[in-house]
Amino acid sequence: MGNQRLVHKDEERNLVCFELCYQYRYGWIDPMSISYIHMMREQHGSTYFCINYPTRARSTLMARLNKAPESVHQDFLIDYLAADGSLSQWQLDIGSKRKILIEKEKTYKAMTMKAGFDKETRDLHGMSREWLALREDLVAFDAQLGFLRDAHNMLVDIKPKTTKWNVAGIHEACNPFDVLVSQAGICSRWTLVYRDRTDICIQMLFHLSNQRIATSSQQIAHQTQKDSASMITLAAVTMIFLPGTFISAILSTTMFDYGHDGVQVSQQWWILLITTFLLTGLVFGAWYRWQYVWVPGHVEARKVGDVEE
Repeated sequence: MGNQRLVHKDEERNLVCFELCYQYRYGWIDPMSISYIHMMREQHGSTYFCINYPTRARSTLMARLNKAPESVHQDFLIDYLAADGSLSQWQLDIGSKRKILIEKEKTYKAMTMKAGFDKETRDLHGMSREWLALREDLVAFDAQLGFLRDAHNMLVDIKPKTTKWNVAGIHEACNPFDVLVSQAGICSRWTLVYRDRTDICIQMLFHLSNQRIATSSQQIAHQTQKDSASMITLAAVTMIFLPGTFISAILSTTMFDYGHDGVQVSQQWWILLITTFLLTGLVFGAWYRWQYVWVPGHVEARKVGDVEE
């Protein structure tokens, strides 16, 4: 439902009735926090039709009736009390969420990288959405106050300057909604600040999570390096014995012959040693070239090619 202002005049263009109707919301705590007000200002008084009028505003109105009954005839008093009660409820909502945010900030300040971040991040994302929705509601409420302020100014301008329209002799010196508009603007700006602080907490948890992932990756890389060193050592030991085994298997040379007369050594035993040493040196040379010359150069060439692409 939109805001409506109606001006009724007679055939002589004299003001007969000023009519106003609008709908507004006062906070999130009460599920029935949507209210409706319909006001008709005539020459001898005002008639109000209200649905879900705020409890706080109703209590203030009853207190005024008991203390100073003539003050309730002031124009837009019912609307002002409703707006003031709504603003107070919005301030309570902001205060409760601000308290939760401060507690979370204190908790996250002492948090280490070993803590879990999933639940905290989800809670902060939910709070950020609430701050966004709360600010949008405050912007709408600020627009509602602007509508009421304009309606008040409009009634003051079009109301005849006669005592007949001044009920109970009450004269208003200023617009009562100016203060509420200022307070609503302050609440809206602070809501934006609290949302930014919530986003800062989310970024902090994100950075802590990245640091923990980086630490885990570093530990994995260190363990992988140890495993790689062990495999290299094992391969080197294997290469020491592999050439001699290969020569013995290919040449079928039995250097030590256990016969009837004892151990007999072949006169060509040096052939095995020479071929084994030569082949071992050749194998280690090829492995060294592969490990420390060809592989680093190939990796560097691939990096240069990726950069050029």
